[in-house]
Amino acid sequence: MVNYVRQHADYGLGNFVNLTPTIERMWLKTAKKVKVYFESEYIRDCFSDWPPIEVLSENPTEQADLCTSMINRANDCPDYEYTWKRYFDGKPRKALRWDKPMAAIICGCANDEKRHEKQPSIEAYKYIIDKLKENDYLVFFIGTDHDFVKSGLVDLDFDEVLMDNIRVMEWGIAHSDLIVANDTGLHHLAGMHGKKGFILWKDTKLPKNKSFNDNFFISHDWINDFDRWLKSAY
Repeated sequence: MVNYVRQHADYGLGNFVNLTPTIERMWLKTAKKVKVYFESEYIRDCFSDWPPIEVLSENPTEQADLCTSMINRANDCPDYEYTWKRYFDGKPRKALRWDKPMAAIICGCANDEKRHEKQPSIEAYKYIIDKLKENDYLVFFIGTDHDFVKSGLVDLDFDEVLMDNIRVMEWGIAHSDLIVANDTGLHHLAGMHGKKGFILWKDTKLPKNKSFNDNFFISHDWINDFDRWLKSAY
């Protein structure tokens, strides 16, 4: 999305922090680390292990697409919002705390005529998301934009949504600490990655549709089972 980001020595820590929501979203949209060249050693040391970026050791000769000198001189919105609007619609989210574990929420169905067979209740998902938040998880929705709307989960409290393309969705699953899903294709993809998961099973056939992943717990009593499962998951 950008060739690289430059942190100018004339602009301090706060200026770079204001770029972090945009940098993080670029990373999540592309599943590729954003390259950053730091002119200030102490700011580089502060962010050297931040997951969204790749720290460049050599000074690039080409001009950066995004840099700390891109500030809002008109003073009509915060700098972090000014930068965000150059690349994304809507309001910027603050950068996430990546020292927290990550939980992926999946609720998909390729055929809307069969959604009633696969779709767990919104109440169950809301309960599970609230419990994950109580246990200090970052909670991501992973799926298509169609599933996000049709599932009814669009109004729930997600830290981030990954649904632009299958590569980004696969990346999100691979980096998750645990999965909560219904019987859908992405739950099988999570199984291929060997993820621990809580599967909200509804009316599709078992054992026919079961994943080969033995780390999945299949539940028909979603709310009552989840607390016990989460306590035993780690």
